[in-house]
Amino acid sequence: MLLVGLGVVWLLSTADVVDPNWRILVPAALIVVGAVMLLLAVRGRAADLVGTGVLLTVLVVVAAVIPANPSVRVGDQDVRPATVDEVQARYSHGIGTLTIDLREVDFDADLDLEASNVIGDLVVRVPADAALDVDARVGVGSATVGDRESDGFGARLDARVPGEGPTIRLDLSVGIGEIRVQR
Repeated sequence: MLLVGLGVVWLLSTADVVDPNWRILVPAALIVVGAVMLLLAVRGRAADLVGTGVLLTVLVVVAAVIPANPSVRVGDQDVRPATVDEVQARYSHGIGTLTIDLREVDFDADLDLEASNVIGDLVVRVPADAALDVDARVGVGSATVGDRESDGFGARLDARVPGEGPTIRLDLSVGIGEIRVQR
């Protein structure tokens, strides 16, 4: 019955009727399955839900490492805007390498940029004089900004790099892979 309920929510989500937070719904469903398994253990029937529990556990782990609002784009994507007007506020990629090269852009004001990749590398190249404020999160892998690095499961790197130019604020996330911010 629980899986039917999740299926209905998924269908309504696909039809844009509801916008569920799967990072809350799937773990909540796992807790319900665990509680029901405890109740069924008294009757010797807990094994009936083991498959469902394993499936939900795998989904919880996957949801923990994949960025929110993932893209389905596959392959390498190189973005090289020439002007500030060509820079998008958000970039999203699915599987492969997403490279955003901002070195040729003449920034006259601060910039906020968000980028994500599900599996693969996310590389952001910035002008040499830009000040940076970076929030980088990786489900499994590493994040590097200059000489600072964080790696492992749930890696996070908050870095502020001084510069003479405007500040570029980067909100970066990768599910499985690597983030590199380079000058």
